[in-house]
Amino acid sequence: MCNLIKKEFNLKRDIVEVESGIFPLLGHYLSEEKLQLGKGTVTVYDAKVWKNYPTKAKLVDRYFDDRVQLPENSLLVGLFPCQATKSIIEKALKENLEFGIALCGCNHSNILSLSTLEYHRRLIEQLMGQISREKFLKIKYFPETCFGKAYQGLPIIVVKDKPKVKFFSLPFKTR
Repeated sequence: MCNLIKKEFNLKRDIVEVESGIFPLLGHYLSEEKLQLGKGTVTVYDAKVWKNYPTKAKLVDRYFDDRVQLPENSLLVGLFPCQATKSIIEKALKENLEFGIALCGCNHSNILSLSTLEYHRRLIEQLMGQISREKFLKIKYFPETCFGKAYQGLPIIVVKDKPKVKFFSLPFKTR
């Protein structure tokens, strides 16, 4: 996931990892990358995070919700954030932020009869209708090599800014 984030996003800004568990591995790896870049911070929000985990990331032991104040242009990321998926998406849409979420294998809808695959499909379909025109959505999938067969094929949602169109002047006059 860290490699995907490095490939897809500009890391020269503040990064907020949300609800990735007791051991904030993603936040730790991202903070190591940020040390090399020398710009921005990594903050991890999780009510269960182990505060003594040896990392340069700032660890905040509380749940992530819409009251969390984020630095402007932050990048939101989540590695199997379960119920916090909805909070990440809502906050990113509200503040027009880029984000990347590796969806877990659970169904967090109120429709218990939905399969995980159908839940993911509906979540992504809903998100497609909510993102602004300045953003685009990419879906990647977890390879078996990351966490084994249990996570193979789970979607990773990437929402990022569309590239800016650059205008230029022609070196001659036009009619």
